[in-house]
Amino acid sequence: GAFTLDSRWQWPEIDVPAEALGAEAAHFFEQHRFIVDLDDVRQGRQSHGESRHVPEWLAESRRAWAMVPLIHYQRLIGIVVLARPPVVRRLDWEDFDLLRVVGQQLASYLAEQAGQEALGEAHRFDEFNR
Repeated sequence: GAFTLDSRWQWPEIDVPAEALGAEAAHFFEQHRFIVDLDDVRQGRQSHGESRHVPEWLAESRRAWAMVPLIHYQRLIGIVVLARPPVVRRLDWEDFDLLRVVGQQLASYLAEQAGQEALGEAHRFDEFNR
């Protein structure tokens, strides 16, 4: 039920522990599908009790900006952590709507990729058995 780091892009300096997100936090994000503005968490503003589910390593990273859950068919398959953009500004409702749609699309692509990898592995296993 816990999450680990799978990949990173253009953020080599962040130190991610082996268990990046615990099972309880993963369950919270799966149930609530809540996009977290990490600046709000750092300032003590919260609307769903999300601050207790944000890992300490992430809350301490000033470059971390938002957490976007990737939900595919009611199941959390990952979380994307976005770095702060060059222009500093608060997230608004339009940003949250856009991030929600992008998160769903990304979750769909990742699930499709996992399905293709499983299918390829099944084909290789079948060929080996022949």
